[in-house]
Amino acid sequence: MFRVLATAGLGAERNLVADANVGLDGFQNRHLNAYTVFTMGSTCKFLIIDDDDIDRLITSRMLNSRGITDIIALPSATAGIAWIKEHVNSIGQGLIILVDIMMPGMDGFQFMEAFDALDSSMKKITRVFMLSSTLDPRDINRVKNNKTITELLSKPLSMNKLTSLVDQTPAILENR
Repeated sequence: MFRVLATAGLGAERNLVADANVGLDGFQNRHLNAYTVFTMGSTCKFLIIDDDDIDRLITSRMLNSRGITDIIALPSATAGIAWIKEHVNSIGQGLIILVDIMMPGMDGFQFMEAFDALDSSMKKITRVFMLSSTLDPRDINRVKNNKTITELLSKPLSMNKLTSLVDQTPAILENR
């Protein structure tokens, strides 16, 4: 059971809050800018930033199945930066960010520019992993040349890769 917080983006804004077991069909409406928050107590938060509803849901569920219980999944890089700024004092022991490269509006690289402008204390407790299905050498080089990005992960994320990431989380955060 988890809480789904969503804002409908068609005309008049309205907030929906429901506790439910949500299936994939609940996330196929492209007009719903949904984000999911799992909070059951964890030492590290995971922030997923991806415009694809299904990718956010699947990654959230895979993390949850590995015992990660503090997951924030947002539909845009703009929302991700806003969330970080709003919660900078409640991040706790660390934040792992999984951000997609290709998104409408602010893309993953623009997110990194905004993230790099944040206070350095925030960056000390955060690790950023970029997500992409691209094999574009320019994107790969941009990721390699950005010292704030820990690694480029291929989409779709495999359970093995996600398990490895989760298992390495304490070591990732210790190497601040």
